[in-house]
Amino acid sequence: MVVIGGGVAGYNAARIAAGMGAHVTVFDVNLGKLRELDGEFGGTIRTRYSSTMELEGAVKRADLVIGAVLIPGAKAPKLISNSLVSQMKPGSVLVDIAIDQGAASPIHAPQLMTNRPTPSTTACSTAWPICPARCHGPPPLP
Repeated sequence: MVVIGGGVAGYNAARIAAGMGAHVTVFDVNLGKLRELDGEFGGTIRTRYSSTMELEGAVKRADLVIGAVLIPGAKAPKLISNSLVSQMKPGSVLVDIAIDQGAASPIHAPQLMTNRPTPSTTACSTAWPICPARCHGPPPLP
């Protein structure tokens, strides 16, 4: 599993996946954040500085890619191209939760999984906005 972005959403995606026994690699450009993740996870996940070459190689090999990129006050950088999606493993999944910040992938609007992966197809993709980024105030209580 590849997580792009080591912030709150990326951290939690990595934590859940690692807890389920997945091999997780988190990419970020903030070295301090990567060191913090290394300390927090004690070596159970891999952290990598986000360079184009290394990120593209990891995305091509991943079963699951989570785009959790956030630059406060700016659009998310386009780190995953249509070309890269077409090179992902058959049956792999791309989830871009940076959709409300402009998306880190070719996905342009929140959507359901419209092209479910099968052994003969390439990756499928989906995007979900992070509600707290749009909703101000405390979450509703049950």
